Amino acid sequence: MSTRIRIAFWRYLFGTLIVTAFGIVYLVRPDFMPYHPVAVGPEWATWAIAVSGLVMCAGSFYAMMLVAQDTPAPPSRPQPKACASPRSLRLHAR
Repeated sequence: MSTRIRIAFWRYLFGTLIVTAFGIVYLVRPDFMPYHPVAVGPEWATWAIAVSGLVMCAGSFYAMMLVAQDTPAPPSRPQPKACASPRSLRLHAR
């Protein structure tokens, strides 16, 4: 095994252990994320969820368009409708 592969392995293992530890902590807690009731309800929270979903869709769409332009293979047809409606994201945020 090369040195780069070993370093990558240990870094991924470390990240996996951290995420697993957080998961176990939340599984055994009596209260699940007790700080969330503070953030539930305000109008800005609903819009923040919708905007963050739109940003993620836009980033994916941009990457898909770059691949479609820079590769010779015919891609599947991009779906711009996935990012066209922040209103649909807002409906799911409720």
